[in-house]
Amino acid sequence: MVDEDRDRMVLWPSNIDVERSRGEGRIVSLDDAVSSPKLSGMKEAAEKLGLNPVVEDGKAYPSFWWLEEGRVVVDKNKGKTEVAREIAGELKS
Repeated sequence: MVDEDRDRMVLWPSNIDVERSRGEGRIVSLDDAVSSPKLSGMKEAAEKLGLNPVVEDGKAYPSFWWLEEGRVVVDKNKGKTEVAREIAGELKS
């Protein structure tokens, strides 16, 4: 199972979604957040950053257990917020 690997981290679309509040899981500033992030875009951005992404469809963010938006598991080479900010930046460019 991927989430048992200590050298990897899980990023959810909610982590970089401008429509979500901090309480709803957004971990980047509103200036850095993107509108309606998709797993495919997050995967491409993570690939550009060399983070070896693995997409896990059908997974639900715990706060929104009824929405199976999926998640992206990436290499942990920096802090989660910094990696999320970099992925959001790639999506904006």
